[in-house]
Amino acid sequence: MKEGGAVTLSAGGSLALGTTACVHTSLACLCVVGAVHAMPAINVPLVEATAGATGALLTTVMLMPVEIAKTRQQTGVSRDGIMATIRQIVETVGWKGLWKGLHFKGLEVVLRNFLYFYAYEWLKASYRRLGFKPSTLGNTACGVVAGVANLTVTMPIDTLNVRIQSDSRSVTEVTRELLAEGVSSMWRGFAVSSILTLNPALTFAVFDKLKAHVLKVLGSKKLSTAQAFVLGSVSKVVATILCYPAMRAKSIQQIEGRKASAKGVKQQGNGHANGHANGHANGHANGHANGEASHAKDGMEAAEAEPRSFVQVLHDVYAQEGLAGLYRGCAAQIVSAVAKSGILLSTKEQLAAFATALVLLTQREHAKPKLMG
Repeated sequence: MKEGGAVTLSAGGSLALGTTACVHTSLACLCVVGAVHAMPAINVPLVEATAGATGALLTTVMLMPVEIAKTRQQTGVSRDGIMATIRQIVETVGWKGLWKGLHFKGLEVVLRNFLYFYAYEWLKASYRRLGFKPSTLGNTACGVVAGVANLTVTMPIDTLNVRIQSDSRSVTEVTRELLAEGVSSMWRGFAVSSILTLNPALTFAVFDKLKAHVLKVLGSKKLSTAQAFVLGSVSKVVATILCYPAMRAKSIQQIEGRKASAKGVKQQGNGHANGHANGHANGHANGHANGEASHAKDGMEAAEAEPRSFVQVLHDVYAQEGLAGLYRGCAAQIVSAVAKSGILLSTKEQLAAFATALVLLTQREHAKPKLMG
């Protein structure tokens, strides 16, 4: 989030440029009215968090098909383009497959955005109370801390969503499997996700450079809404391209426990079958030797199937698929990010007004007992 400019989130959703200015304008007007009517001071972090969560939920419902296509491409389940992946889902399980796991995804984005924005605004206010002046570096640090803090809470739901969207089985079966793998599997990819909290800072850095250049060329002091949207979209595209290999590695890590488990069981079965067959065909001695060799080989392969580190995932993807493999699903990620920005830019005034009115209404209801007392 950037004061007077934009509110942006990585990985899940972003608020378009201009939202913060609109929220602050609404707050100023409503706070004056509230003062006249002896209303309590409005909770700015709560307003920002409510607007962010509402906008994220709106875009998630509208863009869920693209999100599912993106996840399937990132995890390697689909090697086709966006439209081909969507068409394949419809042909296999019907239109409902394009919104599979929407309730879990909705819960994740609401929690993630609400916690992020609330923590971010609270940290910025605390930063100022300590006597520090607002700065890009300070805001970036607050954003990273807020991002890591909310990941601690929402990462298990994110992991579950990735598995639901990349698996053809029912939501219940996928959930049971994840729970059976243990607590650690729910936070798999946490380190990469923490690094990706820097994505907004990178977006703003690119945006500021482009903005300064455009304003200089045009001889203007302020960007129009259309110009801000275009520059914001370009900035998001650049940041996404730079960070995308890490995004794909995170998605792969989140489903690795499932793949390793399935592969290990299959390989053990093959080892027993090969050893048993060879024992009958060549005699007990040769069969025993072949069985041991088969077990040793399968054990090595099973060990290789264990969940890998971030660096190992990137190395293996590059070795098997080349540079293009590191960017599988990047087009869907960009389409989703730009579309979210466009939707939120066109609805920013309504979101700001809704969030402000909701918080004021809630505070008024809480203030009634005190006034009556």
